[in-house]
Amino acid sequence: MGNYVLENDELKITVSGHGAELASIRDQKSALEYLWNGDEKYWGRRAPVLFPFVGMVKNKQYIYNGKTYTMGQHGFARDMDFDCIRQDKDCLWFRLCSDEETLSKYPFEFCL
Repeated sequence: MGNYVLENDELKITVSGHGAELASIRDQKSALEYLWNGDEKYWGRRAPVLFPFVGMVKNKQYIYNGKTYTMGQHGFARDMDFDCIRQDKDCLWFRLCSDEETLSKYPFEFCL
């Protein structure tokens, strides 16, 4: 997945299609970066989308309607490729919809 950029006279933002994660917010005049740089030494992410859970479920499992599902910390959206469904000069819209992979972890249809 590629990166998507929006910019004006004040700011330049970059969003990764992987996880629809905001990757950069940079001041156009000073080049000051306002967002955490994602230094792998400490924490490699910047601003992940956390869905369908925030935090961790006990033992990385939960039970729904008698069936056990496995779920990693903060769900799965941050690790998936989103579709960029709209890009204008001043907006970006991303979408992630349920599929076979998500339904095996989260048994609900959704469109995020």
